[in-house]
Amino acid sequence: MNRRIAVGISILLLLALTASLFIGCGSSSGNNSGTMISKAAKKPGETTFNKEKVMTIEGSWSKLASFNGNYFNSDGKNVLQYFVYESLFTIIRVGTGKTYYQLAESIDNTENKTIVHLRKNIKWHDGYPFTSKDIWAYYTLNNKVDVLKYVQSIETPDDYTFVFNWMKPAVFDEMKLKLIAKDLSGTVPYHIYKECVDRADELLKSAKPAANPKLKKAFGLDLSGELEKEITENWERFKNAGPKTPIGTGPYKFESVDDKQVIVAKNKDYYDADKVYFEKLKFIKGGADLAQEYAMLRDGDFHLTNGTPPKDILETTLAANTDLVYYKMFDLASYGIYFNIRKSPFNEKKFRQAISYIIDKKKVREVGNYYGKEFNSISAIGFPPSMMKDYLVSDMQLTDYTRNEGKAARLLSEIGWKKGSDGIWVDKDGKKANFTIACDVLFDTALNSAQAVAEQLTEFGLNTRVKAVDSSIVYKNAKNGDYDMLCYLTDMCWSMNEAWDGIKNAYVSMKDYTGFPDELKSIGYDGKEINVYDTLNKYPYIQDPQERKRVISELAYIYNENAYVLNLFQTTYGVWINMKYIDGNFPMADQMGMYNRNMPVVNDPEVNDRICEMNYEFQSNRNWVDGNFWPR
Repeated sequence: MNRRIAVGISILLLLALTASLFIGCGSSSGNNSGTMISKAAKKPGETTFNKEKVMTIEGSWSKLASFNGNYFNSDGKNVLQYFVYESLFTIIRVGTGKTYYQLAESIDNTENKTIVHLRKNIKWHDGYPFTSKDIWAYYTLNNKVDVLKYVQSIETPDDYTFVFNWMKPAVFDEMKLKLIAKDLSGTVPYHIYKECVDRADELLKSAKPAANPKLKKAFGLDLSGELEKEITENWERFKNAGPKTPIGTGPYKFESVDDKQVIVAKNKDYYDADKVYFEKLKFIKGGADLAQEYAMLRDGDFHLTNGTPPKDILETTLAANTDLVYYKMFDLASYGIYFNIRKSPFNEKKFRQAISYIIDKKKVREVGNYYGKEFNSISAIGFPPSMMKDYLVSDMQLTDYTRNEGKAARLLSEIGWKKGSDGIWVDKDGKKANFTIACDVLFDTALNSAQAVAEQLTEFGLNTRVKAVDSSIVYKNAKNGDYDMLCYLTDMCWSMNEAWDGIKNAYVSMKDYTGFPDELKSIGYDGKEINVYDTLNKYPYIQDPQERKRVISELAYIYNENAYVLNLFQTTYGVWINMKYIDGNFPMADQMGMYNRNMPVVNDPEVNDRICEMNYEFQSNRNWVDGNFWPR
């Protein structure tokens, strides 16, 4: 729910609407929160209220016409992916990064092989048996996934064995599982897409090993030129092929879709069907704006939804419906400011550092993500700051960016800026400061954070305004270098819960937001020049954990020292549960009354994992398949 905001709706108006709804509607059940607390180690009994055994979940899909059975071409894939589809493994991307087996039953690692043993007697939703050929189909067709950059070949010795043959030298063992687990590999039924898969196989077999390391793609092959064109054409044919409705192996089967809802029904043939207690899941679209969405939550239209509301709205919503509980979790992502280093004066390190010294991060966090956490001493390190203690060497001294307006003024003076009599800073050519922070109009967290940053910079004398841009063009424009700054998610480490993944994302995936050149060199903390991209590429092959830590530290130091990005705060995210419709073994159930159902971020890893698993956006269907949720 935190991702959408109506243009022109202010927080004050939203609060007014919320208050009026509280007065008019009240709680949907009138139950005291204390009577709704589930105790530990409960077992599902007879359903007394939610007799249809249906859970409604907020979801989003925009193009009904493109909602189809091909996962890679369906507008509804994000709604269904963790319920209709499964993978060999899944990583809970927030928390401790716990990995669960799904289609895989066990795994054997040798120096250069990872042998995956599959569950037997699994069926696709259309009744066809699931075999190793289906995993082979996924990797043969979808050959741009990260793991194939490190794999020499794949094999299917029999229907229930799949083998990854790693290049020599192989990546370290923990990295092997993380690379495999990040893929949603149960999405290409071979019996449906046979023609396109076989064609992809033919094309790969025609390729030659890459002589130039920069041309090395899947399986170490050179897939450039005419071959790349043919592979792309085959991929496009694949995306337009397949059934009209989704077919997976997961705990729920697709049933229907219209403009307002998607319905999936329990898969009776699922291998853990006896632990799946809800007969149907209904994904329902939210309202036209935040006020309407929270009204729907209070009225029980959603039994479960994710989001990060402002503090006042969170507390008012909980007060309005005592069936609701809100669980918070520390997210492995931050919000921050990307500096466009292609444009003056953001191409000057001292200017970027000056901005880092100006911003009061606490004030930004309070309006952007109240329950998040700011890290005042850094600009940004490329991965979530909460990981610093585990990944940075103890003898490294990061430049301290704790707010200091005096330092900011000195840095600006050193590069020729002067403060005019009107309080506005001018550059060495006498041009007054006038900057823009762009953000997605649908991201309320970014919009509120950008406004707070702009106000602080303007107050300091660097006139700055926020430009809220439609999501269809803002990111494209930012990559083209159209804005001075972009407020967006930074330091993300979602796909494998590993610092290297976060810092690779910072230097590579988000490269165009900052304008990094194709070759990036800088001085590391030991005084030596580092080639950033070469160092990133070497990391997965480093077997020594201490050496890996040193490499991550070098890359983090460079990111922070150059102040390429300003980390504003690391976010908390959350999940709403309506206990009128859902029962189960809820984490910290005996403490709900103590916290007025506004549950805190916890430090206990086991409890935190359970909370994170409730959030289906974090690659998880755990509470639907492990027996911890059931209809009340």
